[in-house]
Amino acid sequence: SLTRPLGARIALWPHRLSAESLLLSVGDNQDLTEVGVYSLSDGSFRSFGVRGQQAEYVDPGIVLYLNEGTVWGLEVDPGRFTPRGAPRAVVDGRAGRPVISFSASRNGVLAVRRSATGSGRRLVIVDRAGRARDVKPERSLYRSVRFSPDGKRIAHSNALRATLGGDIFVTTVSDGSTVRVT
Repeated sequence: SLTRPLGARIALWPHRLSAESLLLSVGDNQDLTEVGVYSLSDGSFRSFGVRGQQAEYVDPGIVLYLNEGTVWGLEVDPGRFTPRGAPRAVVDGRAGRPVISFSASRNGVLAVRRSATGSGRRLVIVDRAGRARDVKPERSLYRSVRFSPDGKRIAHSNALRATLGGDIFVTTVSDGSTVRVT
């Protein structure tokens, strides 16, 4: 939990950077947030000067965040967590179907959820070079997609296969095998 309040603003999507700092999206509501670093030692918040949601840190020094349907990457100094240049689109959702959510493994592999059309969504990973690969060939209604810390598995819910409570599934990236865990 945060040790000091951020005034009237709310902190969303905490992501640990180090023993003393968190990557946060902070704002008045979920739609209008700024991305930056929160110090656990003194309670200060330092903005990166970008607006976005779901900020995640990828080694060695890239902050990924979602803004208006596009996943953006901002290079940062990995020791001080200060920006190094302008953000770049990593997965562009402006011209087609927007990205709704994403998850990144610490080594930079992305799982992206785009807005649904037709018969469902594909579970796809994108490497640092921008090459996309289906994790599972069939379409479904994948939701709440998150990588395991080692990047070898993806946890998700699945609206087509879920029971009343919305079960959680784990899919192995290498072979697409899926196991229901709840």
